Amino acid sequence: MKLAVGREPGRILVVTQGCTEYERLASLFSQSSWSAECVRKASDARQRLAQPNPPGVVLCEARLPDGGWRDVLAAAGVGPGAPRVIVMARPANDDLWQEVLEGGAFDLVSLPVDSRELFRVVSLAWNHWAAHRGELRNKAAVA
Repeated sequence: MKLAVGREPGRILVVTQGCTEYERLASLFSQSSWSAECVRKASDARQRLAQPNPPGVVLCEARLPDGGWRDVLAAAGVGPGAPRVIVMARPANDDLWQEVLEGGAFDLVSLPVDSRELFRVVSLAWNHWAAHRGELRNKAAVA
């Protein structure tokens, strides 16, 4: 399934501890126009997000060996240019969905992921991030 992500390739950071989910997500993204980097711990995600030019979207399991989605969300930062964080959970229920949205994440998806739903949510998050990043660039060019 190829997705149009604008003029630049969509880069995603996947944070998942399970080997099966890690391999499945890497395989899904390798068959798309998205470029995915996978890490298995919140500390690895924090390190990657602190580097220059972080990915626009982060897919993060709700629970990780050394933290969880809130830790990754904090590392992603806040504001229009911050990566959009999508939380993955098993099970994904209404209470967690509300907690995730109120906590500042972009959305919640159920594990195991449905590939069509995953690409839909990732596309929305990417477009949201790219649009806000474009607004920031335009404001900087005017200033």
